[in-house]
Formats: sequence, C-alpha cells, structure tokens
Amino acid sequence: MPVTADIINAITHHHTELQDALTTRVGAVVTAARTNGSCDDPVAELRGLLAHDIVPHARAEEDVLYAAATADTLRPLVAGMIFEHETLLGLADRLAAVTTAVDAAATAYAIEAVFIGHVRRENELLLPALAADPDVDLPALLPVMEQRFATYQAAAA
Repeated sequence: MPVTADIINAITHHHTELQDALTTRVGAVVTAARTNGSCDDPVAELRGLLAHDIVPHARAEEDVLYAAATADTLRPLVAGMIFEHETLLGLADRLAAVTTAVDAAATAYAIEAVFIGHVRRENELLLPALAADPDVDLPALLPVMEQRFATYQAAAA
C-alpha cells in the first residue's frame, strides 16, 4: 500500500501543478480584461498550457487510468469525467475563437471552474477507488501514463 499511496501522491501533485499553472494564466487573462488591455498574450499563454499540458494529461488519463476503471460501479464516474474532458476541449476551442476581452475572461473562468471540479473528483473519488480495486495495479499504470503524456505532449509541440 505505501507504493500505491506514493503513486496517488505523485498524480495529485501533478494535478496541483497543473491547477496552479492554470489559475495563474486565467488570472492574467482576467487582469488584462479588467484593465482594458489586450488579452492576446495571456490568452496565448493559456492556450499553450491547455495544448501542451492539460489536454495531453487528459488524453493520457483516458488511455490509462480511465481504461483501468472497469468496475461497474466506476463506469458512471468515468463517463462523467470524460464528459468533463470534452467540455474542457470545447472551451479550449472557444478560447481560440474569442474576439473580446470579456469573452476571453469568461471562457478562461469557465475552463478553470471545470478543471478544478474535475481534478477534485479524480483525486477524491477515482484514485481511491482504483487503489482499492484488487484488479488494478496502480503502480504499474503510472509509468504507462507518463509515457502517454510525453507522447501527447510531443505531438502537441
């Protein structure tokens, strides 16, 4: 179990890093919108984070963690989490098309809100359930997930 706890800590730590980076970039978009300045640079930075970190992370989760969640009791949770990924992708596309600072700030806030709720569900519901499932070898999944994440990052570059 200590190895599994270490794996959960590693995953939740990565989620914290992503959330902190997202919060910083969303704050920059909102600040630019409030000061009537151009949001182009902060939006570009937020879009870069989404494309190079958050979307590759989401795809790796789906390929590895969500695929491992085969218990009938986890199917609704995993389906909902995939819906949240789809929502994040839709909002990222919307962010690419915004034309006003107000729309940029609203979209950035929406991305942050969906992401924060999603990470909480993953950390507090999915990961403990996977750790408790005797058919899931969480320590074996982490290196696979890291490899998939790196592959998706490379493809986004």
